[in-house]
Amino acid sequence: MSWSTKDFRNILDEYEKLYIKEKDPFTKEKYLKLMSHLRRETAIEELTKFERNKYLSEGDNISNSELDVTLNLEKGTCFGELINNFYDVTYYDLYYPSIEEFKNKLNKLLKYKQFEFNQESKLHLSNDELVDVIHDMFKNTTKEIYSIYLNFDKEKEKCLRFDPTMDADDGSSFAFPIVNKRFIEVGTYGNSEDSLCTFAHEFGHYIGSVLNEDRNLDDEKIVEIESIFFELVGLDYFAKIFNNDYFTETMKDRLYDYYKGAKNVIAMRDVSLETFDKLTTVSNPYDYYSCLADNNIDYNDIDFPEKIKYLMGYITAVELFEIYKQDKELAIDVLKKVICRDKTKTEFHRITDNIELNKNLDNHVKRLSL
Repeated sequence: MSWSTKDFRNILDEYEKLYIKEKDPFTKEKYLKLMSHLRRETAIEELTKFERNKYLSEGDNISNSELDVTLNLEKGTCFGELINNFYDVTYYDLYYPSIEEFKNKLNKLLKYKQFEFNQESKLHLSNDELVDVIHDMFKNTTKEIYSIYLNFDKEKEKCLRFDPTMDADDGSSFAFPIVNKRFIEVGTYGNSEDSLCTFAHEFGHYIGSVLNEDRNLDDEKIVEIESIFFELVGLDYFAKIFNNDYFTETMKDRLYDYYKGAKNVIAMRDVSLETFDKLTTVSNPYDYYSCLADNNIDYNDIDFPEKIKYLMGYITAVELFEIYKQDKELAIDVLKKVICRDKTKTEFHRITDNIELNKNLDNHVKRLSL
């Protein structure tokens, strides 16, 4: 089961032909965005694959190659990174009260207990067995979601790739609207438990792209909701069918990671705002070094350790998951209301109009026996 970036290049050809024929300027602009997005994805995939194979042949850790890829693709100055962080701060302004409440609730619920992930892998599944488990997982959801999986299953030879050079807890998904093409890759270097979790997460993106075709161009702030939701659904299902504590431990690990992320995001927000205000007064943008020195601020203290879209995705997904535990159909209906386009509402209000954030967080923590 495999696909390659040659498939991406073929899709690019399709977009270019559509662009040439199109007369409407707004639609032409959309095609330009799609083509730009596709060229970038192709470059990332090809460079990543090259770097992974190079490091694998040299016997080095695979994650080192992924770090090098990131550095090669996103070289820039600290000033550029600071601007991006400030963009995150302002872009997610509506989300901060929910993040603050999430942090405060977990402060009480976790009671500062130190979490240690100590479960060992018990599964050694082939690629075909991974597919069989994921098939059964989605069969156990709802008819609508299962039908989306079955459509994928018919085309999986063309759109699914298992990569033995990629860490099992890493994967990617790609969706290209209009031409109706989607691709998933899942790492298998490591534990089969992690590969299953990754597969469920990436297929959540696949489902989101079916329910909302423009998913990869719009709603950037909430794009991780459906993926994390189906990741939670998968972890719960896998824990039961395999009687394997590794999956429950993974859910706990996620909770603690996002809790630490929430604490850091709230703390870094104030630093970014204060520093950026002073940066706007400098005549030369590269004078930012002196601004940081004057404020006694290290660049590392400004960088957000957790992307807010993942954090808000998790906060929302937990509430959806708790609904799902009681009523599967209702949870999927709410998910669609949240992720599908509505020009009359912001993405944030699509969430809050349908879900009371952090309402069931204590139930979720108790369910994990923390």
